[in-house]
Amino acid sequence: MDAAAWNGEKISRIMTGWAIVDADPQKDRALYDYQRRVVDFNLDAARLVGEIAAAGAEVFYFHAKSHTGHVWFNSRIGHKVQALGARDLVAEIIAECRRRGLATVGMFQICLDRYAHLTHPEWRQINQDGASFGSRVCFNHPEYRRYILGLIAEAAGHYALDGVMVDEFDFSGRHGGGIMCYCPHCRALFNQRYGGEPPAAPDWQSPAWRSFVRFRLESLAAMMRDIRQAVKSANPSALLTIVSYSGVELPWQRAQPIDAFCEALDYFSLDTGGAINTPLYARLFRAYSSEKAELIGGMQPFLTWLSGAGALPVCSRALRLNTAMSTVANNLTWNVDICYKPLPADRALDAAVMESYADIAAEIKRRAAWLTGRQESLADLALFYSEDSKIFYGRDEPRLYSDEFMGCFRVLLESGIPFDIAGLRHLRSGGWARYKVVVMPAAACLSEADAAAIRNYVAGGGAVIATFNSSLCDPDGAARGNFALADVFGVDFESAGPGGDYRLKFKIAELKKTAGYGFMRLPSNGPLSAGISETCALLTPALLVRARAGAECAGEFLQRPAGAGRLEQHVPEFASCNCNMGEHGQDYAAVSDLAVLHAFGRGRSVYLAAKFGDLYRATGFAYAKTILTNALRWSFAGRERIVVDGPASIEATAFQDDSGRIIIHLVNFQSAPLRCELSEYISPNVFEPQSFLPARDVRVAYRPDPGDRIKRAYQAPEMRELVMKKQPDGRIICTAPEVESHAMVVLE
Repeated sequence: MDAAAWNGEKISRIMTGWAIVDADPQKDRALYDYQRRVVDFNLDAARLVGEIAAAGAEVFYFHAKSHTGHVWFNSRIGHKVQALGARDLVAEIIAECRRRGLATVGMFQICLDRYAHLTHPEWRQINQDGASFGSRVCFNHPEYRRYILGLIAEAAGHYALDGVMVDEFDFSGRHGGGIMCYCPHCRALFNQRYGGEPPAAPDWQSPAWRSFVRFRLESLAAMMRDIRQAVKSANPSALLTIVSYSGVELPWQRAQPIDAFCEALDYFSLDTGGAINTPLYARLFRAYSSEKAELIGGMQPFLTWLSGAGALPVCSRALRLNTAMSTVANNLTWNVDICYKPLPADRALDAAVMESYADIAAEIKRRAAWLTGRQESLADLALFYSEDSKIFYGRDEPRLYSDEFMGCFRVLLESGIPFDIAGLRHLRSGGWARYKVVVMPAAACLSEADAAAIRNYVAGGGAVIATFNSSLCDPDGAARGNFALADVFGVDFESAGPGGDYRLKFKIAELKKTAGYGFMRLPSNGPLSAGISETCALLTPALLVRARAGAECAGEFLQRPAGAGRLEQHVPEFASCNCNMGEHGQDYAAVSDLAVLHAFGRGRSVYLAAKFGDLYRATGFAYAKTILTNALRWSFAGRERIVVDGPASIEATAFQDDSGRIIIHLVNFQSAPLRCELSEYISPNVFEPQSFLPARDVRVAYRPDPGDRIKRAYQAPEMRELVMKKQPDGRIICTAPEVESHAMVVLE
């Protein structure tokens, strides 16, 4: 099956696997009999694939090699599951899938291999204390490397799989066990590349430690290139994907190098969900995939992960539908992992799960005409993701970076302006040129070459909005004396602000006791002042900077000097008022420029010295969001291509398909919560909305390119004709009368 055809056209997918360890009938007859029933009945290929196809799945992902290390096919290399006997389950599944028109993807667990861990102790990953942990094996061991690459090539070639998915591919693993890997082969490779022994304990000031972290990332990238070679040599048309740990908030212990991986992978995948993570990883993986990426959802509430597999019923339709709609609205495919439900005795798969899956698959099928094929993002706004900043600035606390990134992401998500995520790959290839504005949240770590590329982007007419410490460190996190982009920002660094950098989430209790951190004051009627008429407490990390000549100060940081008296909470303007605030407000004075606007070449920049994204994420304070949205408006200067005017619950994305149609997606995450406080839950993540409030009269403004002739507008999938109102400035405005969960405004 042609790779572009199946991956671009088959949107609804399903994933399952079977981590069965060989049971000894002499020692545990009950387990052995259960395994035989599962293999003979639940894993009857005709029954299994029949139920999956009947539910509307178009692609089937299944274990070729599971976490146990056993394989499910007749292999010359691997150890087959004993309960299969003479059967070749992979061959049977592929035959049934082809008969029913389903594509097939075989899954391979790389580093988690219980069988290899037991039978080849020399293959094990070793931590800094010389111990192994969690059945993990090291891909840097040459014998294991040959084994796993041969196994993947054998299955990809012999069975003509449409795709190969790798999983459990990292050092350390999700369950910890110390720092990995210090096996003899990793030690030798590190010494060959960097010289000396790998350090045994984190010391981020040490070049040797930073080299060790780089070594881990480089080892992963080299292995991924070898996996690609194994797959493509055996089966050139097969696509390669991964259950990726390229997470915005994951620590260095589990990090995978997304910029390096994208050169080997055809597309990224990840099991995630929710109102924030779904659109986040959809954009991230769309940016780094050459083929259509995917997200893997679940059919059960988040609490299932805490209380045990299969312990809870299927989650609400509202939650399932909106996760799926956000996925496909970002031009991704929708996959569901159904591994975590007990296998029933009367059918292959759980009936409730499959019925729920079929319901969502049917909704996707209704929209297939606007989801399939090649589509190009129409976003002219991008959010810069800096993996080096997460790892080498965030170090042991990646959220020092990601809290600001995630807060800015949320502001953009609520802005009504379609946006992409872009990284170094896009910067270095000239991909930023397609964006009018790029937001750089706390992007501390940049090389001189990358800073030069950003400088050229702005000089050529682009605009950047940079926050906090952007460009203040080199790629390894070593501090510079000034911003590498000081000339672009129009500011010079003076010093860290009060308290340095910290996670705001864990400082709130302390900050409640004092107003000594300072205040933000914007000039009345200033470029960033719309909607902010008061002096506001600046409850977030900030730097002390000074605007250069020719730059415009659009906001000041007010601070109290040391020894100025008591620190009871008060507001500077209240100094002369009897508001039980004390008389010390006059002690506050402008100590730093907080917001700076600067024209550079044919472009412009906004520099914000504080973590306004983190402030919005942690508190929801409107002024934190407002200053960022005002910065967006100033940066665009009325040049936005698409703006959606609706409630903040609307996620907007926009694409143009091969036929030239403009497809603007509107996903509504406006839930109707129960009457409760989310703080009363075990975790807010377990909240399960039961319904969604429709958004009404959502206005979409589109600015056509010169020469574009839009003749028709309608709302899909309802096929409701929409009135187009042409504005004097050339924009076209349409209004979607109602968006329940997902709708598309289509312009032809």
